[in-house]
Amino acid sequence: MSTVKLKRLKIHQYRNVKPGTELHFDDGVNLVLGQNGSGKTTLLNLISAIVSHDFSGLKNETFNLEYELRSEQCTAQVQITNRASPDPATENLRPDDTLTPGNAHHLDYQYRVLLSGRSLPNVEAIGTPSRTAVNIDDTPHPDRPPASPFAPGFLIDALADAATQLATHYRAIITLHSGTVARFDESLDCFLAMTGRSPVLSGIGSPPVTKLRVRGPLGDIPPRYAFFEFSPLGLAQLVITAYENPAGELRLDLASDEIDSPSSADPIAFLRNAAQTMGMSAAAFKPEVRSVTETGHRKNYEITGFSFTFTSPGNATIHHDRLSYGQKRLLAYFYYLAATSAFVIADELVNGLHHRWIKACRDAIGERQAFLATQNPLLLDNLPGFTSAEQVQSTFILCSTERENDRERMVWRNMTAEEAKNFFRDYQVGISHVNDILRSWGLW
Repeated sequence: MSTVKLKRLKIHQYRNVKPGTELHFDDGVNLVLGQNGSGKTTLLNLISAIVSHDFSGLKNETFNLEYELRSEQCTAQVQITNRASPDPATENLRPDDTLTPGNAHHLDYQYRVLLSGRSLPNVEAIGTPSRTAVNIDDTPHPDRPPASPFAPGFLIDALADAATQLATHYRAIITLHSGTVARFDESLDCFLAMTGRSPVLSGIGSPPVTKLRVRGPLGDIPPRYAFFEFSPLGLAQLVITAYENPAGELRLDLASDEIDSPSSADPIAFLRNAAQTMGMSAAAFKPEVRSVTETGHRKNYEITGFSFTFTSPGNATIHHDRLSYGQKRLLAYFYYLAATSAFVIADELVNGLHHRWIKACRDAIGERQAFLATQNPLLLDNLPGFTSAEQVQSTFILCSTERENDRERMVWRNMTAEEAKNFFRDYQVGISHVNDILRSWGLW
């Protein structure tokens, strides 16, 4: 699992967020709190774009951001701007107005990435629409073609030479994740996406519909995956086994804790965890195969989502669409974790979940860095323990709004040192719940 963490975000310009906003993040769980309309989801979606190295959802917007990613070996400091010259007919646009093809004359992006680490060469990349310049320890390398931040994984293209030369040190922080780090939404968009259906509201941070292309064996050639999107990587090795079974599925018997194939159970551990948490006796997954073609010595399987069935203790068979709302969210959450190895970005995680399931969801986060927005005190009261006021200060992100001239600004901030000290003092007493402490100090 990747050890890359998002450490800092500074917003000079982004929508109606107060300019100069600077946030620091904890390596573990970060809690985003605030009233409705204060920008909690907006912040989660922005974090999704940052840790995905994919700003395609912001292509038609002006923004100016700084952020810092850190691994055990190195740090990446990124500055990225997207400015536009409006048409004369729309010259009165405000600086943070959204630009559309109808009112944007042209977009002009620029980014600077600086990679550094102990005993490692410094790597700098400067990208514009005309070129990408790369320097290693102040030694210029030949310019590369433009690597647009509005294409997925733009840092891989921008730093291709450096990534090749310094793969063992920098590659994890350049790639981060092989697909979009989506936001686990407050409703059922992730559930729809994993079962091959489009989210209700698509936008920044929305999960892409699951796609998986697998190149399978003919004869003794082993299977391997070719492409995946919003899918647990390990599922690729089980797709062929499931497809060739009589029912086209792979069954997991929770009584024996074994699957009916010689493959490892790890790729569908998410299904076992979800089924066991729901109290089911068995579960199965079925790849929805759109096509199977042959190329040379390979079979090519194109998968568009998965189907799931469960067996209740009373031996009733339940299709995924017949699960309850909370069961659907639980299944989608464990699937989401399996598809997102380094981060958890979740909006109202506990919606529809039984209180006994909340601890299971929290524990399943593991070593990932988590960004959780919530209005529900049950989540706050199921957090890992706090060990210092400094940890408290970086864990909570407080969202509010304020009027500035004729506009409403979103104000995002960490706790002050004094607020964190007061919270931690009350927390150590151990009498009040976390949500009660926050409210008693007017922080929530």
